[in-house]
Amino acid sequence: MPTPAAPFSGDYASEWNTIDSLEKQGLFKSALERTEALHTRAKADRNGPQTIKTLLFRGKYSTMLEEDGFVKAVQILENEEKPPPSRNAPYCKACSASYTPPTCKIKAGASKTARRLPMEKAAIS
Repeated sequence: MPTPAAPFSGDYASEWNTIDSLEKQGLFKSALERTEALHTRAKADRNGPQTIKTLLFRGKYSTMLEEDGFVKAVQILENEEKPPPSRNAPYCKACSASYTPPTCKIKAGASKTARRLPMEKAAIS
């Protein structure tokens, strides 16, 4: 039977304990510096959960330390993990630009609103 995952996994546990103790002592700048170092390490290890956690804590400490820290925290989150553009993006844009929805068959004398309705609804009127 699998065991539940520990709240702090791997080598990150001791770092998070240090960051937590710095925060409890009110040393937010030191906690932020440690969190930024841990963020760099998590990105290098490609550890997604730890990367996200460090981003959230960076935002938390930035908010505590700077007057406009909340705005900066949001900007960090927005800019940090943007996915790379897809190789197929130009093709998708070209396809969507040239796509026209199927036209419906209009009975003679149908109202103008029926002409704008999809096929199923146009056939009813």
